[in-house]
Amino acid sequence: MPSVLAVVESLTMSTYAATAAKAKAKLIAKGMPMQFVRIVQAEGGGFDPETGLPYAPTEAVTDFHGVKAQPTKDEVQSGAFQSVSMVVLAPADAAGGEEPTTAHKLRFGGHEWDITEIRTVAPAETVMLYKFGVKDAGAVA
Repeated sequence: MPSVLAVVESLTMSTYAATAAKAKAKLIAKGMPMQFVRIVQAEGGGFDPETGLPYAPTEAVTDFHGVKAQPTKDEVQSGAFQSVSMVVLAPADAAGGEEPTTAHKLRFGGHEWDITEIRTVAPAETVMLYKFGVKDAGAVA
């Protein structure tokens, strides 16, 4: 028989998983198609034997639906999202299971967007949504 703690943890995790799934469903319904772009360095570095140059990084792209927004008054007053073009709400799995960083980018609306700030909506340390502060980096080539 499972312990009471195990049952409570199971219920709590299933509740958070269900809440995260609802949040993602709302983003799909209300949001627009976007791409999360991770810059991936070649494993172990190394050099191309033909050119003698380091291997170029590659991109790993994850499609998701996000919502464009503006920072809230409280966020701005607290110093968050000070110099961003907009805030993008994204599901917890937008980065393809990886932890997003400011080295990554978003693509949508024919533009690339540099991620300059990342905030989480994470009750009880379980990420439900990401809030990305982004700046326009120009048209997608």
